[in-house]
Amino acid sequence: MLLMVVKYHTMVEIEVLRNIDSAREITDVIKSAWGSVSLDQDIKDIFLAANFNGGISLVAREHGKIKGINFGFPGYRSGKLYLYSHLTGIANDVKGSGIGYALKIAQKNWAVENGYDLITWTFDPLMRVNASLNIGKIGAISRNYHFNFYGKLDDSLNFGLNTDRILSEWWLNIPKLPVPVPHVIYNVAKVPDHFVLDYNEKNIGVEIPADFLNLKKLDMESAGQIQKTTGKIISSLFTNGYIICGFLKKNNMYVLTRNNSMKSNYGPNVFSQT
Repeated sequence: MLLMVVKYHTMVEIEVLRNIDSAREITDVIKSAWGSVSLDQDIKDIFLAANFNGGISLVAREHGKIKGINFGFPGYRSGKLYLYSHLTGIANDVKGSGIGYALKIAQKNWAVENGYDLITWTFDPLMRVNASLNIGKIGAISRNYHFNFYGKLDDSLNFGLNTDRILSEWWLNIPKLPVPVPHVIYNVAKVPDHFVLDYNEKNIGVEIPADFLNLKKLDMESAGQIQKTTGKIISSLFTNGYIICGFLKKNNMYVLTRNNSMKSNYGPNVFSQT
């Protein structure tokens, strides 16, 4: 979206940054403008700036050493103010220790004390550990699927595939609701190529692989097909009025419902437009 054209030595166009590939170019400009070799200083500044302006940066220490971080900043869409939890990261040697959950609860307590009633964040729908924590344990819901949200990333978690994400909504004043029993179950690794979803069922289960990261290492082509199938199933169910309301860890399964009495507990879907 073009906002302004400025005439200097050459014509300069001012626009809102939306293109993922263009976003990658800004790091070179930041380094040039501030004479930086790396972005370490800028990352620190962003955390501190968020703290000062309605956001929160949390750390978890073990024997004085930082082992986990949680970072969020204010978000605003369609008249709704919320806290966007951009990242929660745990050092490799303490993953699975419960630090991530502790950071989420600390963030919730801070958010409530500071007037927020909603925290949102995105996560990879094929990461079972994240689904179990975000949906199963915390009790967030989801009703928005974003294809390739961050563009291609080359880190050890996101390498090789698009960065598809579902958006979690944690409504802080609403208690975690019981998860209904799914009447129909789709396994994203086993559905036929030309499958048809049954939208007549009120509650639907979607099973994901137990270890998608390992699958990517063993068979990237199959992993890519599973990602496409997952996106097609979940986004189609969202479009037809379903929401993710639970995750059953023992079954590696999302539970989606079209139960209007359950859906009415939550505010309007302000994230339906990208």
